[in-house]
Amino acid sequence: LLYNLEAGRLHYLRKDYARSNEYFNRADYMVENIRKSAGSIALANILNPMHETYTGEDFEQFMMHYIKALNYSNLGLTEDAVVEARRITLAGQRQDDKFNGDAFAFALQGLLYESAGDINNAFISYRNAADIYLEAKGTYYGVTLPVQLQQDLLRTALLMGFEGEFTHYAK
Repeated sequence: LLYNLEAGRLHYLRKDYARSNEYFNRADYMVENIRKSAGSIALANILNPMHETYTGEDFEQFMMHYIKALNYSNLGLTEDAVVEARRITLAGQRQDDKFNGDAFAFALQGLLYESAGDINNAFISYRNAADIYLEAKGTYYGVTLPVQLQQDLLRTALLMGFEGEFTHYAK
């Protein structure tokens, strides 16, 4: 698992996006099969937690989907990128508060949804990202609300006919 995650990351850094996703898809397959394996869980619970098969750290699973989305986007495979954007959301929900509220991931999801023509989900993603900044008094990890994010949010709000949302976020 770790080999595939690292090889996927290295190929991403080399801008070999197709090869990167080959490794990330292998890692993803391993994680999904391990998670479904009742035998691994039962063995760990009965005998020793050290016998449980390694499924990766939460952040590794989260980042796997994130980089796969970027890879697909760079390859021009918008629909596949959107699938990974949805999997980012699912990974965040599965991991509760650890990644719930990642402004950068929401902004990326907004870009991917918008590039696929899904303005409603793009707006929701942009709004979620902006709300994180606003709830943190305007900064998120020391970064102020990006002007581009605000512009994307306002543009999609107008496209959806959400004048109230536009007014709220135009402040």
